[in-house]
Amino acid sequence: MPTKSCAEFPYTLLMVEGDTEILFYKRIKETYFRNARCSNPKNLHGNWSINTKVLDKTTAHLNAHPDTEFIICICIDRESRSGKAPIDMEPIKNELNCYPNIKTENIRLYEAVQDIESWFFHDIKGIYEFLRFPRNSRKIRKYMPVEKFNHLDLSRLFKQGKKEYRKGNASENFINHLNLEVIRKKSKVLNDFCTFMEETYNQT
Repeated sequence: MPTKSCAEFPYTLLMVEGDTEILFYKRIKETYFRNARCSNPKNLHGNWSINTKVLDKTTAHLNAHPDTEFIICICIDRESRSGKAPIDMEPIKNELNCYPNIKTENIRLYEAVQDIESWFFHDIKGIYEFLRFPRNSRKIRKYMPVEKFNHLDLSRLFKQGKKEYRKGNASENFINHLNLEVIRKKSKVLNDFCTFMEETYNQT
């Protein structure tokens, strides 16, 4: 059976909330779909005016490449355990509906609850290893379910380990030590994203 050439696949525009997500999703891309026709993560620089920023980045690409089919993946934090997301997908889909080079079902949202650091707690064993906690002081069950915890809790845990957690580029060494397979296995949203990309680009 003939295989598709790279150009026959749609192009995925991957947008993420901030600097920490840039580092994390670069690792995700490299690990699970490195040969996909996908952009490096595009930084939305926070979730303020997020609808406008998503539309600006998306329409710029759609207009610049009218003969290319696009997929849009938006990876952001909900910022809380419940409540409304900081993004409204309906007007985004409505505005992009007039573009022939993107399908509505290919405008996709992936939310971390509460934030991306909540997902990191799935690898609590790895975090304790990174911080070099004595084994008899590691409280694995304390950080379940992970949705109860966020970047502030991670910062407090780092302080207990005599280190400082800082978002963005300063977290690169820590993020590179995380066990992505453990996090993916335990996070349905992340697994759904990775599975979609793998299946779309035959990366399985």
